[in-house]
Amino acid sequence: MTASITFNLPQEAPEHMAAVKGLDTILLLDDLINEIRSFLKHECGQFKSWRNEEGVECTACPETLEKVRSLIWEMRQAREIPDLP
Repeated sequence: MTASITFNLPQEAPEHMAAVKGLDTILLLDDLINEIRSFLKHECGQFKSWRNEEGVECTACPETLEKVRSLIWEMRQAREIPDLP
């Protein structure tokens, strides 16, 4: 099976880029969910600690990250964004 999408460039350039970057967007969402999971399950990853612009060390709030993770999944399902195999 073959599928083709045609764009009228340059007028539809934003739509074209959205179609081209679709897989990258799914990968970005998966990376973000995995970072949240790493922090919640193993207390590691990007959310464990970082320094803000003033140099103060910060850590993530587990309850907030859990809500963000749930919201990402709900929004993904509502928009029928597929999981990667």
